[in-house]
Amino acid sequence: MPQPPAANLLAAEKSPYLLQHAHNPVHWRPWGEAALAAAREQDRPLFISIGYSACHWCHVMERESFEDAEVAAALNAQFICVKVDREERPDVDAVFMTACQMTTGRGGWPLTVFATPDGEPFFTATYLPPRTVPGRPGRPGLVEMATHIGRLWREDRATLAKAAAQVAEHLAGYFAGAAKGGALPGAQVPEEAARELALRYDQRFGGFGPGPKFPAPHVPAFLLAEARRSGQPAPRDMALHTLSAMRLGGMFDQVGLGFFRYSTDEKWLLPHFEKMLCDQAGLALACLDAFAATGAPLFARSAEETCDYVTRVLTAPGGAFHSAEDADSPDGQGGHGEGAHYVWTTAEIMALLGPDDGAFVTTRFGMQAGGNYRDEATGQPTGANILHLRGPLPAAEDARWERIRPRLLAAREARPRPAMDTKILADWNGRMIAALARTARLLDRPDLLEAAGRAADFVLTAMVRPDGGLWHSWCAGQAAVPGTADDYAALVGALLELYAADHDPDRLARALELQRRMDQDFWDPATPGAAQGETQAAAETPGMGKEHGAPAATGARQPGAPDAGAAPTGSGYFLTAGQAPGLPARPKEVYDGAHPSANSLALDNLLTLGRLTGDPAHTRRAEALLAAFSGNLAENPSAHAHFLCGLLRWLAPGPDVVVVGTPGSPDTAALLAAIRTQAPPDTLVLLKNPADTRLDALAPFTQDMAAQGGKATAYICRDQTCAPPATDPARLPF
Repeated sequence: MPQPPAANLLAAEKSPYLLQHAHNPVHWRPWGEAALAAAREQDRPLFISIGYSACHWCHVMERESFEDAEVAAALNAQFICVKVDREERPDVDAVFMTACQMTTGRGGWPLTVFATPDGEPFFTATYLPPRTVPGRPGRPGLVEMATHIGRLWREDRATLAKAAAQVAEHLAGYFAGAAKGGALPGAQVPEEAARELALRYDQRFGGFGPGPKFPAPHVPAFLLAEARRSGQPAPRDMALHTLSAMRLGGMFDQVGLGFFRYSTDEKWLLPHFEKMLCDQAGLALACLDAFAATGAPLFARSAEETCDYVTRVLTAPGGAFHSAEDADSPDGQGGHGEGAHYVWTTAEIMALLGPDDGAFVTTRFGMQAGGNYRDEATGQPTGANILHLRGPLPAAEDARWERIRPRLLAAREARPRPAMDTKILADWNGRMIAALARTARLLDRPDLLEAAGRAADFVLTAMVRPDGGLWHSWCAGQAAVPGTADDYAALVGALLELYAADHDPDRLARALELQRRMDQDFWDPATPGAAQGETQAAAETPGMGKEHGAPAATGARQPGAPDAGAAPTGSGYFLTAGQAPGLPARPKEVYDGAHPSANSLALDNLLTLGRLTGDPAHTRRAEALLAAFSGNLAENPSAHAHFLCGLLRWLAPGPDVVVVGTPGSPDTAALLAAIRTQAPPDTLVLLKNPADTRLDALAPFTQDMAAQGGKATAYICRDQTCAPPATDPARLPF
């Protein structure tokens, strides 16, 4: 029996993704100063491969290339080979992904980078086959690429060094000019963003653009907020159609609950089957917004079921949440297949459920005898089916389905499960804590609030550094990687949602502490630059060419006139607290891609903290963010959907309420319940316990507020105008 290859240096790592590659014949090293030092000492370029454990094509490239002896020999002989878990090192990924987008016009994972020993990239690509495929000159094979670059390094290093210096210069310029400042933006920016999204809107299937379609839950969340502001139905309709299509389609696991990563087709039918914690959080929050806008049970149920999936499957010992489930799983035929755990044949359903229930499921959930699941590469039917609905089930049929679903789930659980990425990430946990806390508050699910509290307690103990800062990742008993701006912003948001749900002043105090640390370590005090062309002249690897042409530059439009006074100077938050060794730039992320940027999350947090505490410093910093990225918004409004949610809150903030009363008493509970059902969106609530002075220090403006007539009392203010104190839950002045 052949022996497995000896372990490489990844065997000592904790990341499940890195451990997946620990027995590759490639001599992998983890990213760090040791790898960079080895490259300098041995005078070799770096070969950097970046991916994540739930990435299907990362697994494909591993099987095809990194387990191939010829590929490994070509890499090992000429390069220091570095493997990066993008979720563990988002800073490394951000810099090299930006380089890839600059030089090729596209990006994605697996990400492939060749760089100098100092980390300056000179060639980037995504997936590469092991060998060049005849007839496809634009995608060289990894063996040929490694051989070519190795020869250039030996014989024409000056050319590679020039290309690397160009890319490094463009990266530094791009991140230095990431904030394109201007006047404080006004309502014309969200109006233009809604128009842009309407042009891309798929009126038939929902979503924006052709397949593949990504959920980007902050986009429907923005459209719902813009519909509230403008009173126009079109943004609301686009958001509701898109969220409904995702929930009813193959993007949602109809049997086991929770959302898959994205849809490979335009119909939201054929997903990539990984399930990621951050997606569950964002989609649960967006569904709650849709429920608030419509009262439709489908959206409340979608949020609850998504949270139930997370608490049932992704909860780690200690209460925090694992980061993802893999797309691939054993297929029962000695191999692995994407989605093998989730798909069904009609014969399986009929054998398990019998003719009556079997016919009900196969008919209602769109199953076909020949299968509705087509192979992504060939487009051919596989014989398997993805359960999906054309519309919500009527009440009687839904009750029948809920009696059947546990039987299907039990049968499916007997199959081999996809691998779990057991990393605990501070930012993704923060987003999920926020989703759980808001779902608990709006849908009366105290069990979800308990789950949110346990996760927060874990992160804020196990993932705090000795100096009080955060760690980014925790796995197998070990915390690693200093926290990023994403971590701080997500956890501040989580604590604010927890405070909204349980009104524990310690939650608010901790949020303020983390916000101060974020301001101290990540804020860029520089004046925002004028808009620069985002497309730089891409360096080209001699003899091989670029994969694709770079995208065309976008001309800037003038930002709108300010709606308020000038904001303080600053250029937003960097992703990292300093420039990491081996990276040619300190990244700063502005646009909202698959998930909101740290700057977008921070805008929301600062606006909330300013209103809850009465401290104008938080509001001024929020306005500094708005001014810093005003030019970015003008250039491409719809690329900043979550940031625009914050802008809409700034333009038209909701009411601020202070309830003075004893927590848990019937009169206090009645007031809080009435506020929850009567108050408009973006209402913020402080609970002042007359017997507890903690809130006095956090929100000094509440010190003189007292209960009236011995009853719990609500002080309701909006637009700097306060109504008389109210004690009757039926007569709150909203």
